[in-house]
This record gives sequence, structure tokens and C-alpha cells, in this order.
Amino acid sequence: MTATDWKAWCLVYSPFVLKNELPPAHLNNWMKFVDACSILSKTSIIYEEIDDTDRLLKEFVGRCSSLYGPECITPNMHLHLHLRKTIEDFSTIYTYWLFSFERYNGFMKDAETNQKDSFELTFMKRFIEKTGALDFIRTRISSCLAGRPQELEVLLKIAGQSHTPYQQNQAQYNPLIFNQLSSDPTIDVIGSEPLPADTLLSMTEGQKTRFNEQSYELLLQHYQQHYDGVYSILQQTPGRICCYNEVEKFRSIEIFGQQYWSALSKSIRGSHIQALFLQHGDVVAWTGQVQYYFRHVLVVDRVPKQHYFAYVRWYHTEAGQRFEQEGLEEWRNRFMIDDRHSILPVHCISSQVAIVAYGP
Repeated sequence: MTATDWKAWCLVYSPFVLKNELPPAHLNNWMKFVDACSILSKTSIIYEEIDDTDRLLKEFVGRCSSLYGPECITPNMHLHLHLRKTIEDFSTIYTYWLFSFERYNGFMKDAETNQKDSFELTFMKRFIEKTGALDFIRTRISSCLAGRPQELEVLLKIAGQSHTPYQQNQAQYNPLIFNQLSSDPTIDVIGSEPLPADTLLSMTEGQKTRFNEQSYELLLQHYQQHYDGVYSILQQTPGRICCYNEVEKFRSIEIFGQQYWSALSKSIRGSHIQALFLQHGDVVAWTGQVQYYFRHVLVVDRVPKQHYFAYVRWYHTEAGQRFEQEGLEEWRNRFMIDDRHSILPVHCISSQVAIVAYGP
């Protein structure tokens, strides 16, 4: 099994598969480890979650010793008790685990050497040249080539970047603020807020098209909730904000290295998501399937503003069984009627969801 397989087994499959296989005391202890891993594998973490993780791991290791004997405690399990200090020193495990490091082994095997210098020198020279060239073009040359996008595109391709990202004010991008948009449903998200660079790069080659009447009406409703004076293309109101019907659709996007797919993709795996909403004063996570992602430009005060959305169809839910301990939920296999919540800013995507058929 690869590291990804182990992660899927631990976080997704094991809680459900082991439910009737382990005695309750053993399963409850294993779930403490699963809950801790689900926090540790996130791309961002807050201090309260560090406290929770440290408590769960201490309880897990201590219980393992009483259930299976002290001889079962391995060096890795001892290492669990030092993760709190490690995260406080070096941030999330996501930022320094070895997956990225090990991927470079593949690059090293394919690197060409000149048979004159040592391999290490040749590899590092090529690596530094490539990364340095891209930084040099972005910081020094791009401003000199303003208004000449074709020439800039050629230079970026030579330096190893396949597409020119849309010019958004990345000086305003803040990863902490971006993470808060998906975790706090009380924040009013428009869809034009700054995005991570990898997300912008993943939305550079789409299909330009027009919305049907229903989808266009829902988009119009979303804008009217956030801007004053937005009118449709059927109205003639000079001096106000016109919502045009041209959009650019995408099959998938990338957020913090995670690929999110849609119903337009060849496979629907990875197209199911959850987002947080306020319902009767409570925060609830709702599950749906992304039909497609799209970009729409709205001219506000004579300035074109790019907005990034997912068109989501949300699943029905009824008063059914919820497997709270295992992190599983039961949803009906039918969609609700599309409404303005179907227009979801990509900033509000909370997580992906694994779907499996269950029940009659």
C-alpha cells in the first residue's frame, strides 16, 4: 500500500469496516487515532485543534498500553507525543511531510547529466536555474512586458509554467483569511475574493458559453444579494451594473494541491463536496455534487471583477441515521430544487466527500 492508500484506509474506510469487527473498547480507542489524523492531515490548523490532537494521541497511546501491553508501543507511537511541539515549531505536518520530498526522487532519476560533473552539482544547477528563471520573469520582466501577453506567455513556458495566471491582486491574498471563508458561514462571500495561485492556474483553459435561463437567474440573484443596482440583460437601465450572460466553464479546479472534479469530468469521483451554512442559527454541513465550475466577469464602477463559482446541486436529507462517531452521514440519492445557494463561491468549499451506496 502507498502512503495515499494508508491515508484513505485510516480516514475513510477503517471506521466503517471495523465497526462490527473490533470490540467497542478497541474501536473507540482506534477512533481517537482516526480523529487525530483527520486534523493532522489538514492543510491548515489552529491552536485549539493542536490541543485536541495532542489530547487524542495521548489517550490513544495510553489506552494501547493498557489494552495490548507496553511492548506494543513503537518508536512511531512515542513520536506521536512530540507532534504538538513539532507543529508549533514548523506549522502543519502538510507543509513538511515527505511526500513532496520523495516525489523529487522521480525528477532526479530523469535528470540528464553531462558525464563531466557530479550528478548532485548538475541536478542542483538545473533546478536552481529553472526556479530562478520563473521568479526572475515574474518579478522583473513581467512589468516590462505589460500589454504584450504573447511574449510573456512564451517566456513563462520556457521557464516551466504552462499557463499565465489571471492577473488578480495577489498582494491581497492571505491564506488565513482564505481558509476562514470556507470555515465560517457567517462571512458574506461574494466570489471575487483573492484566490491561491494554484487555483488561478487551474482555471486558465475553460469553455466559454452562455447560461440557460434558470442558471442565469440564480446567478443574478446571487449578485443582487451583494451589489446594489444589478440588472439583467433584458433590462435597459443605463448607469447601473449589467449582469451579462457569458461565462467560462471548467471541469475541475485545484485548491491547496487538492483536485476538485465535477459532473462534467469523465469520472464523477471527487465531484462531491460539503459546504457550511447557517440554518436556524446553527452551523450545518451540506453535501452536494458540483456540476461544473465557472468564471464570470461583472463590471463594477467601470472595473471588471472576476468571480469564481461552483454550480452545485444539493442532496436531500431526512431524519435518518447519522454515524457521528465514524464521520459518516446518510443522504438521499436525489437533489433538491436548484436555488441561489446552487451558485457557490469556490472559496466556500469546505471539503471533498466520499460517496458510497448504502441502504435500499
